[in-house]
Amino acid sequence: MLEVRIKHDPDLGEDEIIICAGEGNALADALFAYARALVSQASSIQMYRDKEEVFLPPASVLFFETGNDSVHAHTADEVYRVKARLYELEQTLPGEFVRISKSAIVNVRHIVSVDRNLSSSALISFQGSHKQVYASRMYYKQLRQRLGSG
Repeated sequence: MLEVRIKHDPDLGEDEIIICAGEGNALADALFAYARALVSQASSIQMYRDKEEVFLPPASVLFFETGNDSVHAHTADEVYRVKARLYELEQTLPGEFVRISKSAIVNVRHIVSVDRNLSSSALISFQGSHKQVYASRMYYKQLRQRLGSG
């Protein structure tokens, strides 16, 4: 049995959610995943286009990739610079994002096709955009699982 409590603290600077459970508690793990997804969906990511600061929800991003010593967020029409590192984004993005190479993370909800070639990499195309990105052989299985193809 899992006890659920909420404690309101007016002196708390930033809200936090703490789940205390024994190891291997599937319900606690599911609650954690759900809470993390809710927090991620409610938040926006700080991005930059030239000198303009932009705040976009993660759901609007097709993929993130590294290049020229910075991380870029690609939407259907634009490319934005992001100050966070790829590994930091990977830890905070909602569950629809998956790492597909050492240099890219994609939003699986925007993927329209995955074309695997002879070299074992896969070319990913996105709905409503001409943009494409490659998934490496090392991350391909994880991508297929996330897409529901096992």
